[in-house]
Amino acid sequence: MPRPREAACVEGSGHELQDTWGERGATLWVIDGATATDPANNPAVAAWVGTLSRALALAVEADPEHTLAATLELAIARSREPGTGWHPSATVAMARWHANGLSTLVLCDAGLLIRQASGVCAVTQDTRLDDVLAAPRAALAAPRAALAEARASHDEARTARAFASLVREVDDLRNREGGFWVAARDPDAAHHALTAEHPDAAGVIAMSDGVCNEIGRVFGGPVAAWDALSAGLAASVARLRGEVLARDGGVDDLTAVVSRRPG
Repeated sequence: MPRPREAACVEGSGHELQDTWGERGATLWVIDGATATDPANNPAVAAWVGTLSRALALAVEADPEHTLAATLELAIARSREPGTGWHPSATVAMARWHANGLSTLVLCDAGLLIRQASGVCAVTQDTRLDDVLAAPRAALAAPRAALAEARASHDEARTARAFASLVREVDDLRNREGGFWVAARDPDAAHHALTAEHPDAAGVIAMSDGVCNEIGRVFGGPVAAWDALSAGLAASVARLRGEVLARDGGVDDLTAVVSRRPG
């Protein structure tokens, strides 16, 4: 008999763990902190992810009937840090079981793999990040390569400045109309998340992008991914980590929570 809920959270390479997950009653979530451009800020990202998760738990306890967006809005408002400068940010995937099925929310590129009672499976992920960053990411590729060459020749100042300028351009797209939305200082970002109702859902897997972005390559289509992750989550995440590490030489944090419809 499969367990109603199973979770795995594995640190990636090159930085401390910045993922977490949580649950209260029928609500569960995965939070994936955004690795900072300045590595010195990464501990603050990890700490804030934990603070936001605890705030989500308190928000659910305060009103379990609130919509997921309202719950996330309250959690951000309670956990955000004062000031106007740099603030840690995170992506969020949430799901809540209720009498009429499953409510879901995704903010940025965390994801949900939803299995219907019919056996059909589909991934829900907010693609706005990829949509708006396609051009800046392409522009960043050349400065990265040039920076590596410049370092070898000890002439990297100009390329480093160009790289930093493009990074700022990407940052300027965060939490603004026409850009993409993440959990950070602005509670209103919660209402820019993608939400949906799934009356026929039989199960859901909430995932950080380290899992969601790789399940198709490692396991195949959504049904094969569901079968693998739900049958043995820890082993499947370990396999995913190993294959991505071998392919890319590095791997993101990996978090997934499997939940099946109660009753």
